[in-house]
Formats: sequence, C-alpha cells, structure tokens
Amino acid sequence: MTVQGLIDSLSVRFADPDKTMWSDQELLVYVNQGTRCVHQLLVARNDPLVLSVGELSTVEGVSSYELPAGFLAMYTGSGVDRTGVWIGSSYLQPCKPDRSADHSLSSGGEPKEYYLTPTSIVLLPTPDDTYTVSYAYFTALDALALTDNMPFQDLFNDAVGEYVCAKARLRGEMDATAAMQVYNELERRALNMVAVRTPVRPRMRLRRR
Repeated sequence: MTVQGLIDSLSVRFADPDKTMWSDQELLVYVNQGTRCVHQLLVARNDPLVLSVGELSTVEGVSSYELPAGFLAMYTGSGVDRTGVWIGSSYLQPCKPDRSADHSLSSGGEPKEYYLTPTSIVLLPTPDDTYTVSYAYFTALDALALTDNMPFQDLFNDAVGEYVCAKARLRGEMDATAAMQVYNELERRALNMVAVRTPVRPRMRLRRR
C-alpha cells in the first residue's frame, strides 16, 4: 500500500472525502511520526525486519572503514547470530577502542574484532590482505512521501493508521497525558503484531540494500 492509499482510506473513515478538515500533507506528518515510532521500536528490539546488510573489502594495512549513510547501530545477536559483523563463517567480536594497543605491535592478520566510531568501523588486527567483511546494521528511516510505499511490508499499517486517526482527532487539544496515551496505544498495537509475526524468534534473514 502506498502512503497516499493509506491516507485516502483514512479520509473516507473520517467522512472527509474532499479533505476539507484534514489535508493530505497534515496526515502525512502523522504517518511519518507513526512510522518513525514503529521503526524505533523495531530497532530497540533488534528486529531483523528492519535490518540491512553491507559489505566492505579490506585494504592491506588499513583498519578504519567508513560506515554507510544513515547508520544507526550494528546488529547484536545471540547464539548462531552472535554479532552483526562476519568474514565468511567467522564472526568478529565487538571490542573497546583501547584494544588497539594490544594489536599495535602485530604485523596484522585476518580481523577478529571491531569497534565503532561515530563515522567508521575499525577492524583489529589491521588487515594484512583483502577480506570481504559483511555486516548487518540498522539505518535511519527516511521521511515518507505520498507516493512512497508504506514500510515494514505493510505489517504495521493498521497500527499507524490508528495513530494517525488519534492525532488528527485530537489536533490542537493534545496535552502531555493524551499524547502519551496515543503513543502507548501505537506501541501496544505494534508489539502485538511483532508477537503474531514471530511467536518464536527465528534466525535472522537479512536483506541487502
């Protein structure tokens, strides 16, 4: 479903087909607010639904590599999905920057650890050859336009739609208590969908951007 399609369906529900009370642009603001909230919830839950996968090729003697635009966080898994960074079938473990000192006298090798700076991923030990490093990560959600498709495979359209309805009806009258109730209801509906979709957490299935 497109964003426009969702908004049109809500306008019919509002008995406002001519959109004289709520314009598309106003409802678009609420749609973006709702989808951002759902996205933040999914990222906080480490949900594979909003994962992306990147790759980088190392250069001998170079340890630091730029992160992709919009990078929010690296996936952190458990069990077979132990971290979000791997070379072949070997997972790299996250570490602290001061681990660099432990590798300072090393001649390099296949990376076994990594840490993040605000703009880059640093591999340790420093690569001594060309390796293909894959990583699973979360990105910021771009603002939606009317012509865009709804995100999250349409799974949360109902939850976002209810949020938009509540925001529209309380326009200009929403105090802090009412706002919290609206956000809590969105979170409740979103979590219910997460529970239905994954009653038992599966191994992550990654999609490439």
